[in-house]
Amino acid sequence: MADYFVEDPKYNEDIFRHRFRMSKRLFLKIVSDVEENDPWFVEAPDARGRKGFTPLQKVTSAIKQLATGNTPDENDEYLHMAERTSRECLEYFCDTVCKIYGPEFLRRPTSHDMALLYQAHEEKYHLPGLRYPKPYNPI
Repeated sequence: MADYFVEDPKYNEDIFRHRFRMSKRLFLKIVSDVEENDPWFVEAPDARGRKGFTPLQKVTSAIKQLATGNTPDENDEYLHMAERTSRECLEYFCDTVCKIYGPEFLRRPTSHDMALLYQAHEEKYHLPGLRYPKPYNPI
């Protein structure tokens, strides 16, 4: 929490973006969406009756694994989270993200989507009118 999510965090936005491969605003939006759509991410007491992990901790575990390729046991030091819990975070996170965002983002792009992609590419690389050729089809 003190590293990134308090009023005066230890690390700035640039370091957050480098470590998580996204903006903090997007990260917090994902945490909110995941918490709303899957009760597993809601903070609840663990099996021993002690305070469980927060949604922020669970999503941090999953995204750090995805962003860095770290194994689940590497979160033990940083998040004080067991390997099994880290693995569960990743599994529940991936399932929930596919359920939430799949219909919009895990589909074939429409012609409108392609037009927006071309426009964004032209604006970023300053190559107006550049269109990619259609794939070669010998038949």
